[in-house]
Amino acid sequence: MDRPKGAESAVTAVLTSLLSSVSDHHLHGLATGFESAGTEVAAVTGPWDERMRAFQDGRVLAGWLCGLLHVELQNQGGWPYRAVAAQPSTRPDTLGLPVYYGDIVVARQSRRLGFADLEGATFAYNEESSLSGFRMMTDHLRAIGSDLSFFGGATKSGSHLASLELVANGSADCAVIDSTLIDDRVEGTDAIRVVTSLGPYPAPPLVTLPEDEDHVRSIAITAGWVGVADDAYDDLRSPR
Repeated sequence: MDRPKGAESAVTAVLTSLLSSVSDHHLHGLATGFESAGTEVAAVTGPWDERMRAFQDGRVLAGWLCGLLHVELQNQGGWPYRAVAAQPSTRPDTLGLPVYYGDIVVARQSRRLGFADLEGATFAYNEESSLSGFRMMTDHLRAIGSDLSFFGGATKSGSHLASLELVANGSADCAVIDSTLIDDRVEGTDAIRVVTSLGPYPAPPLVTLPEDEDHVRSIAITAGWVGVADDAYDDLRSPR
């Protein structure tokens, strides 16, 4: 990654996220950490395609994305980024480890109380490449000797927020949602209820280029993230 040199030119750290934009606030502390270390920060926001293009162009110093997408891009080749940190869980039983869950949700007024009650239900998912929104569910179904035929139907929503809306308005009976969004109480969570949680899985990683691993990990830890190794995501390369 080319960066300006010389005392007269400040280095600019490009930060971005491929996760839901409602989670962007988790990067604020990281941005402050870079600024405190004397590095200017430029955030790439806007449409997902623009954020991904910043990665592909090698402009991203630190970026946050789904762990499953990270390993899939590595498997495809040409993805030089490596995991260096992740957000600690705020759930009491996780001891602050960098993990998260897939929260299976139904409408607050639904009579479905547990996973068994979801048989024959309509399942909403954001996209097949999502760990929390899809893969966690298929992993669980495989573990109990089933598959997506357990449900009466499945509909692709395009995002966690869209899945929440489908469940809340009755267009779908259930969805599996990134637990970080549930814990953040994003808009729409008041209308749903968690029936069970799948996981834990390694939390979405903060990634950087190999030459910046130590620097970015140090800044992230100072900002309250937890340092992780890239091989923490190896289990995602194949179904559990």
